[in-house]
Amino acid sequence: MMMMSLKIIAGKFKGRPIQTVTSNAVRPTSGRVRQSLLDSLGAEIIQATVLDGFAGSGIIGMECLSRGASSVLAVEKEVAHVRKIQTNANALGLSADAYRLVNRKLEQVLSGKNPLVQPFTLVYLDPPYSFAGWEGIMQRLLTPEWVTVGTAVLLEHGTKEPALVQWQEACKSTHPWLVLERELAYGDTLIAWYRVVAESVR
Repeated sequence: MMMMSLKIIAGKFKGRPIQTVTSNAVRPTSGRVRQSLLDSLGAEIIQATVLDGFAGSGIIGMECLSRGASSVLAVEKEVAHVRKIQTNANALGLSADAYRLVNRKLEQVLSGKNPLVQPFTLVYLDPPYSFAGWEGIMQRLLTPEWVTVGTAVLLEHGTKEPALVQWQEACKSTHPWLVLERELAYGDTLIAWYRVVAESVR
């Protein structure tokens, strides 16, 4: 089993190494993208409740905790990756209250009760490129169980994602209270930055 090492970029865990398993199932967000994205979020991370929906290496959630988030729910279906994420979380001294790791498919988690009880204020979804399940995931996610007024929903994807484009077009009429604030481009990586607006989830 091959391993690769990442580093937390900023905050109280700055410079700490994060080991991850290399596989086709995980494509860690690059350091450049992570830094730009998290810098853009700025103070919005402070005391945020974060859903890292396709955790992979787990580093996005750990970066958020490093920068002051209050709690993270990390969801990852691959057992090997979950074991390595837990090892890294233990090395950082993260409690189960601060960093809750769930070894299930995101669709399954979103079909049940929110383990953190309160809605998330920051959602980050980074599935494998060419992911075909956007519609089902977003239908389950965009409910009062999971998001609330002001929640930032960030979707990382490739430049050509037919299933995502289809959902984005449908979303304009099915979820008019979810507003696309901006799109961030980093080479072949794009991040669609949505916001749940005031007249949204009831």
